[in-house]
Amino acid sequence: MDKSYTVDEDNQNFCSIDGALYTKDKKTLIYYPAGVKNAKVADGTEIIEEGAFFDKTDIESVVIPESVKSIYELAFLNCTNLNSVTLPDNAEIGKEAIGYYYENPLLASAGMREQLKIPNFTIFGNPDTDGERYATENGFKFVDLTAPDDSSSIPEDDSSTIDDSSSNTDDNSSTTDNNSSSTDDSSSTTDNNSSNGSNTNNNNSNNGNNSNNGTSTNKGGSANSADSSANPSTGAVSAAFASVALAVAAAIVITKKKK
Repeated sequence: MDKSYTVDEDNQNFCSIDGALYTKDKKTLIYYPAGVKNAKVADGTEIIEEGAFFDKTDIESVVIPESVKSIYELAFLNCTNLNSVTLPDNAEIGKEAIGYYYENPLLASAGMREQLKIPNFTIFGNPDTDGERYATENGFKFVDLTAPDDSSSIPEDDSSTIDDSSSNTDDNSSTTDNNSSSTDDSSSTTDNNSSNGSNTNNNNSNNGNNSNNGTSTNKGGSANSADSSANPSTGAVSAAFASVALAVAAAIVITKKKK
């Protein structure tokens, strides 16, 4: 449940700005309400009090104005969803003021401060500021806001890479051409071998013709043999007819004698 601070206008010590509790002069932020994702410290604030954002796990971003001169110890402790912050140039940062959390909140209530660093926490700021010093000493990533943006040079590098790739492609094309030439040579060799194969086939054809001639001779011989075997048969038939004729003639003569 969101918790906002409401202070009577007649209060001599405190006031409320956007639900946050400030000192009457509006220079010190004492406590920030829960349930806010995008926090903003009021312009004109000079001090962020110790524990002002303690355990505000809903906060994902915070705007700190240039008017802030001090961020006290453990001011943003246990803001586990806050992964980066931009720090003012003139702000002094207290011990473990930002970028830390407790693995077990109960340890904090018992005074056992075993805080851990929020993974990949990033601090944005200008060089030679206390923000840079804090990031370096605590091992946080620091991004210099005055550094030139190198993003414009990235496409040029990529273009160079593409050109190199094109060169490699040309080399590969040359290699392919050489391979093609080798293939042509291989094809020529294959054609020569094919020609040799044709000669071999011609030789086989000649051998085949010779074999066929031999077969023809055999057939001729078989035919001659058939003719030779046909002649005796013809003679036997003629002899048989002659014998029958003689027998008939003899029978006729005998008949005439009986008469």
